[in-house]
Amino acid sequence: MRDWPGPEHRALLDELALAMIAAERRAGRAVDRTRLARSIFVSRASLYAYLQGVTLPSAVVFDRLLAELGVEGDEARRLHGLRDRVEVKRRAGRRRGAPPVPVPRQLPPVAAPFVGRVADLALVRDLLGPVPRIVVVDGMAGAGKTTLAVQAAGGVAAQFPDGQLFADLGGFGAGEPVDPEEALLGFIIALGVPGRAAPSEIGARSAFYRSLLAGRRMLVVLDNARSAEQVRPLLPNEPGCATLVTSRNRLDGLTVREGARRVELLLPSAEEARLLLASRLPADRIAAEPDAADDLVALCARLPLAISVATAYVAGRPGSASLRQIVQDLRTARGALGLRGHAGGAGVAEVFGWSHDVLPEPARRLLRRLGLHPGPSIDRHGCAALAGAEATEATEALLAASLLREGPLGRFHLHDLLRAYAAERLADDQPAERLAAVDRMLDLYAATAARAGALIQPPAGDGAAPEHGPVLAGYNGAMAWFAAEIRTLRALVPLAVRYGRDERAWELAWTCTVFLRRTGRHRERVEMHQTALLAAERSGDLRVRATALRLLADALKGIGSHGEAVELLERSIRMAGEAGFADGIRQAHLSLVRAFDRMGHYPEAFDHAVMARRLAEAGDTAAVADGCTALAKQHGRLEQFGEALVSGAEAAARYRELGNREGLANVLSAMGRAECGLGRHRAAIGHFAVALELDLALGDRYWAARTLVGMAEAHELGGAPALAAACRKRAERLLDDRPQPVP
Repeated sequence: MRDWPGPEHRALLDELALAMIAAERRAGRAVDRTRLARSIFVSRASLYAYLQGVTLPSAVVFDRLLAELGVEGDEARRLHGLRDRVEVKRRAGRRRGAPPVPVPRQLPPVAAPFVGRVADLALVRDLLGPVPRIVVVDGMAGAGKTTLAVQAAGGVAAQFPDGQLFADLGGFGAGEPVDPEEALLGFIIALGVPGRAAPSEIGARSAFYRSLLAGRRMLVVLDNARSAEQVRPLLPNEPGCATLVTSRNRLDGLTVREGARRVELLLPSAEEARLLLASRLPADRIAAEPDAADDLVALCARLPLAISVATAYVAGRPGSASLRQIVQDLRTARGALGLRGHAGGAGVAEVFGWSHDVLPEPARRLLRRLGLHPGPSIDRHGCAALAGAEATEATEALLAASLLREGPLGRFHLHDLLRAYAAERLADDQPAERLAAVDRMLDLYAATAARAGALIQPPAGDGAAPEHGPVLAGYNGAMAWFAAEIRTLRALVPLAVRYGRDERAWELAWTCTVFLRRTGRHRERVEMHQTALLAAERSGDLRVRATALRLLADALKGIGSHGEAVELLERSIRMAGEAGFADGIRQAHLSLVRAFDRMGHYPEAFDHAVMARRLAEAGDTAAVADGCTALAKQHGRLEQFGEALVSGAEAAARYRELGNREGLANVLSAMGRAECGLGRHRAAIGHFAVALELDLALGDRYWAARTLVGMAEAHELGGAPALAAACRKRAERLLDDRPQPVP
């Protein structure tokens, strides 16, 4: 993994963070990053890159930054010395050769041998090099754009030694197209940066991504794009990088503004379509009936997807019928008509309908019900929820018929045209059967998300599967499951609302919260909780509505909407009061502590911590411990370190009584910072050491890394810089080793 950033640079970043905190304390409010960027004559994205360690500010810009933060005299000279050491090490590193960085190889495999399209393939490859540029391949659905793009990208991969990034933008699939922010997050993670380091705002995230591409030769493939607006934030501006885009739409905006070169992928010629047919069927069978083979190609409207489906049926029945008889059957078939004319011929819909009708009933049922599934891919457990005990047999039949494609990690993909066909055929199911399938699907994902959430937010379970569901192997397995399923989970929330399953809607949103927060998916988190709030409002249950308001407010804090979050939390408190929901009031006060803390309004945060502690007086031990922890942290913010230790000790005693290792680790870290404030560095290190042991036992790498940073500060202040550097290095390794999602 990439050493991002190095220990010297990390030390500089820690010092800048301390200078920022000191400036906020003097001003009594949070530093306005936009105003700060303007005052030092750089963009907001550049300032963000400096503060995150992506780039190193020049000496002149750094001097302006320190002046704006009020850092002067010996302190300024010390920080300049730190900056200069980072620059010297970077220059020396360039002389020795750059440290290893991730080289993503994200191109998907080509499912079948590539035939034909010789001129189109050569044209795309020529346009991608030797002078890299933007190339857009557009054409009708099922024409083979993705296959062509992947084949072309693989052919020029050697020209891009720093790797290839790939994203399916879902422009015409189930649900809404992929948000560019989500695609950017996946790219940033693939480039070696922890997801939490990515900015939440789209412009800053795009600039951050482009900064990571500086000096690299990389190919970016953006498949299935809906519009130029969806693509634009994902375009690199590095001269050595190229971008290949596929879409059903003409993306003229990219041609006009970005100078993209357009390649229109028409239907294959009759000769090319015949080659595709010949690659899938025995040569002697085609040679015996060449006219029937030509008719079959014509009935498939020369569409590669339809040819693949038709030949899978023919190849699976050698000798059972002549090609001529199969063609005659196809001509008289009557499938779903909604796809007629989609690819220039009526036969395509009949190919799908014909293939559907000859499947075994379990496979027909599964194909239809895949039209209910809102995600881009599905695993065998999802298939079982839709089809029941016969799902394995049904899945194999769909794979054999080329109606379903198996991808990496045991996940299955349905082409958009086939998904549309499946959705039309849902009418063949009785409404009660269809609703039962929806319920089983929602039950599966809700139960698995709850188990995965418990594993990444201890106290954790063992991840064992219920009767139907995946086994989750601890923290890593839970994170990997969330990463693979998050687009499906997001789409299931509005689907649950549409089918009147409101409780499932808010349950799914609530159980995804920790994963979304830890991977920096702030806007996705807001979107899910907004829909959950609509479902909660419809329920009329004041307790549920108060909780939904609070969790949406917590999500809004992640995108910097602190004022709106405070308003929602105040509403949550009023609503919980009407319902007599005392614990809801207490939890909302704890959320207000965090909101005001992030705003730099520490006195207000302290007041809400006092209220949360007071409301817990008659509550359970855990509530008292949480209130004491909030008080300990806010006493520390106000430099009331003695009081912080008193509150922290009470919280620690209660967490030990409960066996709550997560809460104990949290408050011990706060006590460690308080001891640092009092100059008792050895005591601080002792608290951090116990907290670290607990974090590691819980499998929570993020908080373990945070604890190590606190321990590093204690060692630094205690005069042990070598131990401080070792702690920071260990923290970086913990963050780098965390499983990262690829959307």
